[in-house]
Amino acid sequence: MREFFAILFFGKWVLLTPNPVSVEGHLELSLEDPIVAVTSGASVRIDVSNLVSGSSISEIKQSFDSIFPESCVSAVLQGPDGPVALSRTSSLLSNDQTLLSLSSDTGVPTKTEFSRIELTSCVELKDVNIYWANYKK
Repeated sequence: MREFFAILFFGKWVLLTPNPVSVEGHLELSLEDPIVAVTSGASVRIDVSNLVSGSSISEIKQSFDSIFPESCVSAVLQGPDGPVALSRTSSLLSNDQTLLSLSSDTGVPTKTEFSRIELTSCVELKDVNIYWANYKK
């Protein structure tokens, strides 16, 4: 129940890149304001809508899966207690937005400030927005 109220009152999405960015292999984002996980299910989300195509959800999913094979995109959160790997990839699809979601297999430590994110991609991510989704799925 406590987790529900934390999500309800403190959960949100934060745009980490005010302008679209491109990732060609590796990108390091130094954050002016550190990010903190409200729950262990926090994740990094990348809007890849401009990179996938399709007129239906199933076509968009097929396009996503062919462009982004498992483990193609990953992130590492850098904090005072060491790095946290975000390598579990999933897609969040709608008719007008496609997001690549990166989460931790073991959960993101809560109450830890992360001041840097390192992104790695096997494909070029051109003109994407990157978000911090600060709640549990």
